[in-house]
Amino acid sequence: MCGRTTHDLSWPELHALFSVVGSAEDGTSGPPPNDFRSSWNVAPTTRNPICRLSKDGAREIVMLRWGLVPSWAKDLKIGTQCINAMGETVAGKPAFRSAFRSRRCLVPARLFYEWQAQADPNVKKKPYAIGLHSGQPMVFAGLWEWWKDPASAEEFQTYAIVTTTPNELMAKLHNRMPVILAPGTGRRGSAR
Repeated sequence: MCGRTTHDLSWPELHALFSVVGSAEDGTSGPPPNDFRSSWNVAPTTRNPICRLSKDGAREIVMLRWGLVPSWAKDLKIGTQCINAMGETVAGKPAFRSAFRSRRCLVPARLFYEWQAQADPNVKKKPYAIGLHSGQPMVFAGLWEWWKDPASAEEFQTYAIVTTTPNELMAKLHNRMPVILAPGTGRRGSAR
């Protein structure tokens, strides 16, 4: 579930969406990172923008790797299995519970993709792009984590998208969907 998304917002648009103090427009947030670029095919293991609270409690936009790697993991490989976290069990799952307690984030996307199996086994799955009727960006609930490679000492910051049971429309395509936060959550809600 939710193995591909899109992101087409500019750096200033992301700051506006999340009401980040110090905007890219006035130069107080700095330029976008070198790896910041739009994509109609955001895939796991790529670095993407998320919004979280900094150590001083201010909102910040940062680039993190999609696929949460718990702090206790031996290598990055577990991240490919932890791209999504089931909202119903996230507080108790070892891979997610620490991040759920203290490292939540907001994940922007214009669309996410789902594939539906076809009756004919010789026909490939049919892709669907799901977005808001208004065309506005969505904000998914997410979790982020720190991980340090024991071999190289390189540090990684990773994230997962929180999922839930599907609404009536999505139930026709898949048994899960991202937790889509209400408009305005990105401005006033928690990104702790």
